[in-house]
Amino acid sequence: MSNYVIILSSELSSVDLSNCVDTSVNTVRHSIDGTQCVLEYEGSMPSDIAALASRPAAYTEAEISAIMITDSWTAPTDDDEII
Repeated sequence: MSNYVIILSSELSSVDLSNCVDTSVNTVRHSIDGTQCVLEYEGSMPSDIAALASRPAAYTEAEISAIMITDSWTAPTDDDEII
């Protein structure tokens, strides 16, 4: 089962991405402002992620999906015009 964490983008270089589903800094999803990113991993939280200064919390797929549709993570499109 997949689990997810949101970490500071500045901490990404401290993570061994071979323990994550996205194994490249080029494929990790970043927040709109670029200050945070999401990591997906299987099973228990890898120790290097758990040891980060930001102390990330684990999210389920449903929880992270709800976060990813917020303005912090998804840019508005022309279809999102307010009437």
